[in-house]
Amino acid sequence: MGIRRWLSGTLRPDRLETDSVKTDDLSAKRQSGDYLYVGSHDGATPDERLDAAIADASDGDILVLAAEEYSGRTVNKRLGFEGTVTTQTKLLGTWDFQSRPRLSYLRINGTVELNQGFTTIHDIELNQSDLNINANAVILSNILGNGNITFASGTNDGALGSRDGRIGVTDNGSNQVF
Repeated sequence: MGIRRWLSGTLRPDRLETDSVKTDDLSAKRQSGDYLYVGSHDGATPDERLDAAIADASDGDILVLAAEEYSGRTVNKRLGFEGTVTTQTKLLGTWDFQSRPRLSYLRINGTVELNQGFTTIHDIELNQSDLNINANAVILSNILGNGNITFASGTNDGALGSRDGRIGVTDNGSNQVF
């Protein structure tokens, strides 16, 4: 739990060790402590690296995504997805999170469905996108761009803090919108 896995990007040379491991036939280099770099050195696409990292990850791990584009998918593990550069790490298409994700520093170009509560979403840019909250106790802050956030009927104990004025909000439940 709490492991961060790098999917690509620039790493500090002093943090990269030489030991290699295999992750779904993609080479990965272990960094100091709990960091695993699954990067472009293997010739795989961003989606292939993400698939391998998700398969290898355990509930509670944090996947650090490089400034690339990642296609939509259903994620059934409780993982964190953290971008390296908010406007350049892009989630495209439809993403369906079934198990309490933590999302930060990402640009959403599509639709995100959050189906498990007790999670935090922060520093996200919506690009003509929809963020649908279908669970209780989802906390959102620093949401920028243009798009729509919808809290489903029956949801409660959620909160939406700072946001761009171009973000539309619909609360069909009992959540706090500031």
